[in-house]
Amino acid sequence: MGWVVKTWRVEDALRAAERETRRLGRIAARETADAAAHLDALEQVGEETLRMVRARRAGARPEARLVVAPEPLTVRARRNPRRASLRESPLNDLLKATADR
Repeated sequence: MGWVVKTWRVEDALRAAERETRRLGRIAARETADAAAHLDALEQVGEETLRMVRARRAGARPEARLVVAPEPLTVRARRNPRRASLRESPLNDLLKATADR
């Protein structure tokens, strides 16, 4: 029994490669068109949603009224005499020494 060796013809290989290239190009074009259609639909949904939100916000807005804000309160914190303070602590000297640097 012997081996049958078939050789590739260069023209046949080139034709097959060109055919495959065209096929892949068509698939890529189809996918690109589908993606563009999906993006267009998504943009329309986004625009419609934005319009609906703006309309709902405009309807929910109260009429413009002049509201007078109350005077801000100033609150002074009272120090608890039973609580330790840093002024009386030995750490105060340490912090003073490092603060000058």
